[in-house]
Amino acid sequence: SLDCLEPAMVKGCSFCIDAGEALPIHQEIVDLILKQLHYLHGNGFTFKEFKVPGLRTLQYLDKVAEGIVREGFTGQTYLFEPRVDWMVKYKEPLERALSILQGTGNCIAFHLIGFENFSQKELDIFNKGVTVADNVKAVKLIRQWGQRFPEVFDYNKYAAHGFIMFNPWTTIHDLRLNINHIRQLHFETIRQQPWLSKLRLYPQMPLYEKAKQEGLLLESYGEAVHLNASQATGYSQETPWKFRDPKVGFVYEWTVRLLSSHADDHHHWMRKCSLPELDIFESIVEVSQQKSRQHLDPEQIERVFSYQCAMKERIRRV
Repeated sequence: SLDCLEPAMVKGCSFCIDAGEALPIHQEIVDLILKQLHYLHGNGFTFKEFKVPGLRTLQYLDKVAEGIVREGFTGQTYLFEPRVDWMVKYKEPLERALSILQGTGNCIAFHLIGFENFSQKELDIFNKGVTVADNVKAVKLIRQWGQRFPEVFDYNKYAAHGFIMFNPWTTIHDLRLNINHIRQLHFETIRQQPWLSKLRLYPQMPLYEKAKQEGLLLESYGEAVHLNASQATGYSQETPWKFRDPKVGFVYEWTVRLLSSHADDHHHWMRKCSLPELDIFESIVEVSQQKSRQHLDPEQIERVFSYQCAMKERIRRV
């Protein structure tokens, strides 16, 4: 719950530095976008991508498309960052825009869609104002548009949409909910390695204050530098934090050890493992629930993972 925080701190996403109420978008945004494009084209700028400002421009996307065609602009990809619920709400103008742009050499691309999670509890902690059902609808919609309008719509240009698997309050139940939805939706084809995503905390964030009040902030990660999500992804230095549930901390640590690009080279059994990463992640979650793991050293834990993955591979071959 974010009830402990000041009302001004909980408007917008609780993990955003610039959290706040979104300003209303008026139709004048169409004129502004076209004016910017006209300036770039008229002054000899060469570009292949144009990021359209504002999260709520979807409602006027058909008007933007009409202007692009009217001005004769061609050969560009227009990047949008839509909310999942607005994709459903403004489905009609979006589909009209895609129809208008067919055959013009232009493309609409969605990037950084804020799915964030497939657990409603986690979405509520993030103050997203959306439901798991909204996320599922959005995944299905973008795939439908990709099939209907393959030349003018790209939802997977960078496979880097917003997702946060781990935060200080994540539970094993949350992880299992996400595993189920990722598997059912083949979500890993939309967002690469969602099981490695971890919340980065900064002092300007509402969730920073929540973690601080609950004693979940740390001085440093110590020698466990692999737990530093900002270091692995190139963001500004984050504030270190710990998981409220140590079992979830175990899952994250071993997920990074085994599945990240910085994984240790000595996991020889992993090189022979043909399991999808999601299945390996699921095995890590399963091992976290074994009471015996508390008395095992890392080498013994590896042997448990190796055995579990071998058994799953055998079952898949049957």
